[in-house]
Amino acid sequence: MVMLKYMIVYGSMGYYPDETEQAFPLIAGGRVNRDLLISDRLPLKEVIRAFELQADPAQSIKVMVINE
Repeated sequence: MVMLKYMIVYGSMGYYPDETEQAFPLIAGGRVNRDLLISDRLPLKEVIRAFELQADPAQSIKVMVINE
């Protein structure tokens, strides 16, 4: 689809590579409670609400969409 319609896809990442390298050992070693990083868990049928929550940093940290 991207090639046939000559679309341009842009991506972004909210973290620097060195931040990710520092975070992995902390999480793997149990020094960070991962559950505290997920502010909301919503079922797939509420995916629109999940994106709305994630778009507002005052309402969420990380929003997880789960397939129930």
